[in-house]
Amino acid sequence: VLPETDADPALRAADEVAAAAEPQIRSLQALLQERLVQSRRLEGVLRTSTANEIKALQAQVDAVFLKVTELKVDTFARRTMRQMAEAVVAVQKAEAEVRRISEVSAPLSQDNLESSAAGSFREVTRQVQLLEEAGKAACQQAEGAIAKHKTDRKDQESPSFHNQLSKLGARLASAEVQLAGLGRAAREAEENRGRLQARKGELAKLEEQVGELELLTLPLGDERPCDEAETSTFSKLWAVQQALQTWLADAEALQDNPHGALKLAMGRLLASGRLLRGSLEEVKATTGARRECALCR
Repeated sequence: VLPETDADPALRAADEVAAAAEPQIRSLQALLQERLVQSRRLEGVLRTSTANEIKALQAQVDAVFLKVTELKVDTFARRTMRQMAEAVVAVQKAEAEVRRISEVSAPLSQDNLESSAAGSFREVTRQVQLLEEAGKAACQQAEGAIAKHKTDRKDQESPSFHNQLSKLGARLASAEVQLAGLGRAAREAEENRGRLQARKGELAKLEEQVGELELLTLPLGDERPCDEAETSTFSKLWAVQQALQTWLADAEALQDNPHGALKLAMGRLLASGRLLRGSLEEVKATTGARRECALCR
């Protein structure tokens, strides 16, 4: 936020530029439209080329007019923001604290969960936790600064004031969500290594079971397995399907995690799980009639 001695002249200069440019642009737009209408009196190629040149000029002028409009909107927004300078500074401070924590926790976003040694995340966790309290305090201070302005009459009477205050609130909310995620990632990083290994072990077991089912359900020749064997096989298929669905749901929940390393590793594991689901669906498709008969006995 600029000091008042710098901000006032800058805002006045922006107003003056927009005020001087707007009538000139409107006049030029009117002139070009008039020339475009006149060009219709021309004939053949000359008419087309002249109209195209005028339209190209119109597009350039319209682009300049858009920039002037954006300048006016931006200047008005900045003038409104000056009325809540304390809240702006507080939100900027909160965002800066969260950026500091994000920089410290960068190792947790690397694709290193499977290759890292046990205990390797403890130092990052310690550093994040040292900064986390300052981040929370900055967010709380920003919340208080915004809350004070919500009781201001301008918030009810001025749409622009309300809009800018809402934007500040959204920025703070985003910073708070990021802060919570960084803290959670730091706290859970070491345990996530074990969680990943557990999911890998479960998937390996499911892969073995699906492989067994693929063998048990190979197309039959003249032989016919007993009813008990068929019922057992397809009951197992149903059980494996349920177990795989549960595994996929758990894996998707783990992937939706602020710990970047876990998210990356679980993404790969989920891809394998979905391929396995496809294999199981093929078994079901090729044994449809046999399965229905067996499960209806």
